[in-house]
Amino acid sequence: MRCGFLSLVIYLFSLPVVAETVSLQAVTRCPYVCDIKSDKKGILIDITDYIFTRAGYKVNYQIHPWARVVNAVNKGNIDGIIGATRKNVPDLLFPQHALMLSKIEFFVRHNETWQYKGLASLFKKRIGVINNLSYGKMDSYIRKYTKNPRRILIISGKRTLSRSTNMLQAKRIGAVLEDKIVMSYFLKQQGLQSKIQPAGGVSGENIYIAFSPLRPYAQKYTDLVSTSLEENDVQHKMKEILAAYQLSSEN
Repeated sequence: MRCGFLSLVIYLFSLPVVAETVSLQAVTRCPYVCDIKSDKKGILIDITDYIFTRAGYKVNYQIHPWARVVNAVNKGNIDGIIGATRKNVPDLLFPQHALMLSKIEFFVRHNETWQYKGLASLFKKRIGVINNLSYGKMDSYIRKYTKNPRRILIISGKRTLSRSTNMLQAKRIGAVLEDKIVMSYFLKQQGLQSKIQPAGGVSGENIYIAFSPLRPYAQKYTDLVSTSLEENDVQHKMKEILAAYQLSSEN
């Protein structure tokens, strides 16, 4: 009987361990989050993959419009989201360290002389923004004029950046508010560098992987990301990932 029990124990320990799966969602904002089925999934996906797989986890990624992503994590339907800011989803659990710094800028049609020089310079300027996305210090202005389509145009759904730049070129809006890296990457991919130009920036804000406090392992995942981002090999990996997208920590 004892021999049979020991054999059972040995057999159970010899079975492969099933990796715990972490469910994460994001919105496509290349080069942060690109095609998750490609070799270059995006900077934030690549570093998230590295952190969790080296710790023995599997990650299930899903891509949706940002408003849907935020709704899912706030309800506790998923473990977390990639690309979160503290202002955008304040009720989530945030690691001690951010993944990157998002620098927000205004973009206008080529050869326009307008430059952002504070809120007063936005008078009679119609700005295109993505629904539920955080724009740092501009968030209060956006909330104030959300229901005034002469000031703010909210763009929802899919292909938001493509649609906003099309509206800009068609003169349906006067400027687009966007992350510097995201817009620069998009303009280069679309061959639009000569048609759209930066017109002044606002303060940036940190972007994170953040987790729903309604999920059972949220604190464990938060702590894992915090400690991992302090490790030398993870920092080195991050530099490698940025270089693969022709970026550096200085961008």
